[in-house]
Amino acid sequence: MDTVIIQNAKSSEEGGKTMTDRFLLEMYLKRAGFTQTDMAKAMGLTLNGFRKKLTNRTEFKQSEIAFISDHLNLTLEEREKIFFQR
Repeated sequence: MDTVIIQNAKSSEEGGKTMTDRFLLEMYLKRAGFTQTDMAKAMGLTLNGFRKKLTNRTEFKQSEIAFISDHLNLTLEEREKIFFQR
């Protein structure tokens, strides 16, 4: 089965690479009472692996975005702002 990766629509100024809004995601993690370590463990990732995604060195998979959204009780609008807006 192919892995589906969702690229969000936020463009950086470097080569058009898409980006996650790290600061907004960190705010929602705190609001829900999660640490980066908590979320990494819940997702089956190492802390380093989660941080790579958080800092846009690797991209979040569609299933990971859904997992985070469910666990942080994100609204559709919040998910859009974090992962998909320009």
